[in-house]
Amino acid sequence: MTCAEHGAKMLNRECTEACIKGGAKYVFASRGRIYQIENQDYAGFPEQAGHTVKLTGEMTGASIKVSNMAMPVRKRKNIA
Repeated sequence: MTCAEHGAKMLNRECTEACIKGGAKYVFASRGRIYQIENQDYAGFPEQAGHTVKLTGEMTGASIKVSNMAMPVRKRKNIA
């Protein structure tokens, strides 16, 4: 996948990391909407950036103060 911002082939996670290193802030995207993250220093961001996550927090308008974040557990298909 090509990262539109950096013009290079990289995974979503790599693109997110490059943007953050360049001064961008973390955001949460859901159903076509972008939500600003109030607490940019939340400990889980570096580890889970660019992944699909379940986010819990307090929402005010279009911003969220994150209280918990976890990657959903994927179910494995049985192959017989």
